[in-house]
Amino acid sequence: MMHGKIKQRRAWVLRRAKRFRRYLFTGSLGAMILAGGVYGVAQTPIFDVREVALSGGSVGVRALVDAQVKTLIGKNIFSVSSKEVASALMRSPLLSEVSVKKHLPSSLEIHVGVRVPVATLRVSNSHLAEVSSDGTVFTQVPISATSSSPLPELCVLGSSGFGNCSLYQDPLSIGDKVQPYLLAAISVAREMTSSELNAYRYVGVSISGDLYLSDGGDFVCKLGSASDASAKLRICDAMKLTFGSKGGPSYVDVTSPSNPTAEPTSWIS
Repeated sequence: MMHGKIKQRRAWVLRRAKRFRRYLFTGSLGAMILAGGVYGVAQTPIFDVREVALSGGSVGVRALVDAQVKTLIGKNIFSVSSKEVASALMRSPLLSEVSVKKHLPSSLEIHVGVRVPVATLRVSNSHLAEVSSDGTVFTQVPISATSSSPLPELCVLGSSGFGNCSLYQDPLSIGDKVQPYLLAAISVAREMTSSELNAYRYVGVSISGDLYLSDGGDFVCKLGSASDASAKLRICDAMKLTFGSKGGPSYVDVTSPSNPTAEPTSWIS
């Protein structure tokens, strides 16, 4: 009796398994047909890229980007990798960020952010490099073209201070980044540019790593570090206006913003 029930149970299990396999096969076949249909629809011309909308940056930058993305027109939108497009565009040192969005059935939206110069750096006797806030060189211009530039110039200071603003020694090409020791000076230059504090023309870095400002003449202001840069810069500007006349102190020290000092003679410690 028990043996017969076991046989019946086994037969019932086998029938269910066979039925399940049939359903599974049918379902898999249906899914494959559906996937094939979706793939076929996705490959139709309706999903070919017809428009690339650009935003951000100047007209010139958008023209440059447009020239690079023209090859996307006519491509299937599902075959276009947003990440790869953004990565390719980011190779341009002019761009600080790129975002790519797809809008079905046939449009791409690309937004770009551009690097903004905050300082210059003397890289030869005839050229200055324009540097962004992250230390990236994205253009080089003749020194004569920057004579009226509002951007501070970075100086690597020698023993004679601003009297011999050294050339930057490492070879620099477009897209390169400056050495890390200049980043603090760049952050100060960025603060000067954004706040329009323009009593000083140069930001110097001494051998010891201290930061100094110079008006291009005999007046020097020692910052020490880039910390509290905004407060230090305002004190330097105020002290330049107060003591910068002929016969007044030519060296001020705002390393401690709460206790600035002024001396009749300049130079670097």
